[in-house]
Amino acid sequence: MPTNTNLAPNHIIAVPFLLGGAWCLLHPSSVLAYATGPKFIPRNPKTADEKQAVTSNEFSLRCFGSQAIISGTAILLMKPTRIFYKVYGAMLVPFFVFDWMAVKSGSLNRLGGIVDFVGNVVMMAACWWGLKQ
Repeated sequence: MPTNTNLAPNHIIAVPFLLGGAWCLLHPSSVLAYATGPKFIPRNPKTADEKQAVTSNEFSLRCFGSQAIISGTAILLMKPTRIFYKVYGAMLVPFFVFDWMAVKSGSLNRLGGIVDFVGNVVMMAACWWGLKQ
């Protein structure tokens, strides 16, 4: 059975999911340290409540990472249509607002906002590419 090894727009869309998902799943403490703002997580947890918050956030990030890997794998393996690229591209627009609001509120630091923004730009560009095919 022949396989298609050509790079396609959906492969590019899958990359931020797979990379970000793997980062969240395999090393959530570094995601918290490098991407989140001080309002989101205590930097030097001392009390039992602060330590529990860190543990809970790491668990949540691992769950998020697992879901991102599943989504990335599904997008990687699918045969998308023009409708997919239109709808997916439109659904990305609110995430640009989310990035700005998350950085402004302190939930994400600038690095976290930039990383998420770049991933969204890459996916948006891939949607544009998919529409042009």
